[in-house]
Amino acid sequence: VIMTHIPLSLYIHIPWCIRKCPYCDFNSHKAPSGLPEKQYVQALLADLASELPYIWGRRLESIFIGGGTPSLFSAESIDELLSGIRALLSRPDWSQAALPQIVRDVTRFLAETYDRQKGLLRSLNLKARLYGDSRFKEREQRAWDELFPQLQELLLLRQDEMRHPNPALATYLGFQQLFFALREILLWEPLRGGRVYEMDILIDELSRAYLAYLGVQEA
Repeated sequence: VIMTHIPLSLYIHIPWCIRKCPYCDFNSHKAPSGLPEKQYVQALLADLASELPYIWGRRLESIFIGGGTPSLFSAESIDELLSGIRALLSRPDWSQAALPQIVRDVTRFLAETYDRQKGLLRSLNLKARLYGDSRFKEREQRAWDELFPQLQELLLLRQDEMRHPNPALATYLGFQQLFFALREILLWEPLRGGRVYEMDILIDELSRAYLAYLGVQEA
């Protein structure tokens, strides 16, 4: 898979020190008696996960952990943090993947991203509808700009598997409908008292719909 995006450098801030030095202008604080290491690591990973649509495909080249005094965290906590980052930013190898697998992987990624961020996205989408706030549209556009060109390249390399007469158009419109469906099903359907789907079932059905539109028969 050809990835041409700018490489990624990650800064991680651990804001606690044994004491606050009077000359220090960094965002650092005297450590409490018991550092909330586990909760902080989980919060860092959740924050990174919320940004995944905007860094899709970028290669992680460096990690810098600053503070504060990062060495106040245990080796176990740092290992958990780095393992979580590795899991979140691992790049799938689709060079030999079948077209249905690519569609299912991308659908899962989008669905889980919408699900993790549904509170924030629901709030931004509501403000967009009521007040014309542009932040929701901007977030979706950024995600689209990162994800779609790469997905399109991958799928069109396999267009001989599609029976749709216009594979490029089907790839575009199918991805657009996937975006719209996830927005309505995950953000608004629960608030309307509608059906709540198990994530695996939702991913399976939306993947089937996209593949059917492309004219791809699953084995």
